[in-house]
Amino acid sequence: MAPGSHAISNAKGRSVAAELLGDVVTFAYGREKVLLAPRYITTDSKGRAIISDPALQAVHVLDRDDPFRIVAGGSHRLQSVGAIAVDKLDNIFVADPRAGLIQVFDSDGRFFREIGKLGEEEGLFHDPEGLAIDRRRQRLYVADATRDMVLVLNIEGKVLQRAGGRRAESGVSFDHPTALTVKHDEIVVLDSGGARIQVFDLHWKLLQQFPTLLVPGYSTELGLDIDSEGNIYLSNIERASVRAFDKTGKMSGAFGQAGSRRGEFLAPTALWIDADDKLYVSEKENRRVQVFQLAPLKPTPVR
Repeated sequence: MAPGSHAISNAKGRSVAAELLGDVVTFAYGREKVLLAPRYITTDSKGRAIISDPALQAVHVLDRDDPFRIVAGGSHRLQSVGAIAVDKLDNIFVADPRAGLIQVFDSDGRFFREIGKLGEEEGLFHDPEGLAIDRRRQRLYVADATRDMVLVLNIEGKVLQRAGGRRAESGVSFDHPTALTVKHDEIVVLDSGGARIQVFDLHWKLLQQFPTLLVPGYSTELGLDIDSEGNIYLSNIERASVRAFDKTGKMSGAFGQAGSRRGEFLAPTALWIDADDKLYVSEKENRRVQVFQLAPLKPTPVR
């Protein structure tokens, strides 16, 4: 709760029923359905699924033994729920678009600190749309969409670098970046209304850029991540599918169609790939998360 407020009760959930390897993840606190319109998703070192649910104004932290929610709105420190990320200590970073801040909670959901408040009226972020953490180097990346910028901070919140913006800082230009991921010494950014992917090294040298073949501006609710081989995956609301791109930017495959059965999607809004190449896809309209075990993509032959 924010200072000056206090909790009057603590509703603790019962054990979660989850078949993590059975394609579809269904969670419940007792008899209560958990997900209303799941958006962003990640996992931590304990294998817990952490899901932001802006429609419910909550972040769900789900495991088999002790699930809980971090609640937003009202008198809570967290005013709204956006993108999420987890550091190597399992601290949970939550973008708070309404406050223009990143709120940080420990692995048990206790408020830890806030990032982005420069003064009583001024904030560091305008529109923190995407979050990513380089867990090995403990660096936080924030896609500030309306400023066409990505900020790099240390885990305590000190700004180390800016990329993009009106001055094209770090020699980089973005067009409304909405999703990003940082893995395998690469920074991958989705911008231009979901129409373009740019790949950089950790010094912002452009390695690759390519079109996603989506209509620019169609939707910002698109998920992005990389597997262990460096292949890029993109969830696609327009065609209710997940697309895969190899290292050259060539679309190597896609799966899924509109529907509610296993392997089908309704409004897939985000995705996450864990260290074991399990692909988590959140679906707003089906109110669920599906999990798939990825097989490595075949490399593109060199000619």
